[in-house]
Amino acid sequence: MNISFAFWCVIGYFVLITIVGYYFVKRVKTREDFIIAGRSLSGIVLAGTLMATWMGSGTVVGGPNSLAYLYGPWFAIIQSVFSSPLGVIVLYFLATKIRRLGKESAADIIEATYGSAARLIASIIMMIAYLGILSYQFTGVAFVLNATLGVSVPAGTIIALIVITFIGFTGGLFSVAYTDFLGAILMLTGLLVGVPIAIHISGGWAHLSSLLPKEHLSFGGPSPIKLIGYILPTLFLVMGDQNMYTRFFAAKDERHARYGAMGWLFGIVVTYPAVAFGASAARALFPNIPAGQALITLSAKIMPTVIGGVAVAAITAFVVTTGTSYVLMTATNLVYDIYYRFINPKASDKHLLRLSRFGVIGVALLGYVLVQFFPTVLAVQMYSYTMYGAAITTVLLAALIWKKATPAAGITTMIVGGTVTVVWEILGKPFGLESGVISIPTAIITLIIVGTISYRNKLARQ
Repeated sequence: MNISFAFWCVIGYFVLITIVGYYFVKRVKTREDFIIAGRSLSGIVLAGTLMATWMGSGTVVGGPNSLAYLYGPWFAIIQSVFSSPLGVIVLYFLATKIRRLGKESAADIIEATYGSAARLIASIIMMIAYLGILSYQFTGVAFVLNATLGVSVPAGTIIALIVITFIGFTGGLFSVAYTDFLGAILMLTGLLVGVPIAIHISGGWAHLSSLLPKEHLSFGGPSPIKLIGYILPTLFLVMGDQNMYTRFFAAKDERHARYGAMGWLFGIVVTYPAVAFGASAARALFPNIPAGQALITLSAKIMPTVIGGVAVAAITAFVVTTGTSYVLMTATNLVYDIYYRFINPKASDKHLLRLSRFGVIGVALLGYVLVQFFPTVLAVQMYSYTMYGAAITTVLLAALIWKKATPAAGITTMIVGGTVTVVWEILGKPFGLESGVISIPTAIITLIIVGTISYRNKLARQ
């Protein structure tokens, strides 16, 4: 592939989303505009922003990409099918109820069920998890720029920091949603066209599979318990991710919320297999590269010039769109869920809007610092997903569907889920078990036990 063409594709994408971001500056007049785009998103835009937000660096650098390179396409596809699509199906059936609540954040739902103390705890845990997810988006962009354009990883990380911060700073969810929509179109085009062409050029799947380790061609690989360790964090994040709930709050109405969920599911189902087989093709052709650079290397070195350039821009879009979403959500947690709710509840809308923009800058810088402490994208991805899934998703879903979701159950579960995740990571994952295998079931059991007991006590007092 012609590297200069890829360079201009990436630059063109950066210019386009910068223009879109700047365009929406004047559209944002209130805090509600900044956080939930004035509740104006159509189903098709909603589908694009849901897909682009979810499938970022964790997809094209970590997740299906790294798992396929390390263990084979079938392992990655199984992990993907039993995590993201299953979680999206759950949210599809909850989308109407979520939109009907008329809230602005997942923390609003938690407070309505468990009280203000639970909201504070949830907001802090969300910030910790989201900073982790945000941080590896910077690394993801850096990997793309390094593998395709020769930009050093440190320099690429700074470029990512600047671009992602700008989009979040300018138009809030308006900018993020519409740049996400453009990114989703680019993703589908680049991967669904580029990966089959790359496999064909390389001699076809029959030839490539002959170059792979035998265990990559079966459903074997890591043990079932390790597979579960990869499935649970992703499944529980997608079912409780505040980014997704905020998108449903931003929909025009309940019907558009459902359409958005359907489009999101379609995007996941067609994209993940393409990522998995593309990464496996890279494993056959380039067996000694870092796993996180598999899809990037295939795009840069195998695909024809035009398709490769589009694919590189698409991979960049994957990462940037997710980064803009998480920088916005983390700033929302900081300014709206903590500052406004607990420190300055009399703050004017104008003050909160201005503070939200500067909050974007602050959390972006924190994410940049955090990424220096994790060796791989997959490592920080699993840690962040597990933290969120164990501590937040369990209580959030319970708030929507379980009448025994009491304040005592919510607060206890968040503390136990978050603590067990951190402790298990600090201990170095004893017995080789991923922290999600331990912390998520522990959180669920805690929720059921404490919820049942406290609910009975509540009825006894009445």
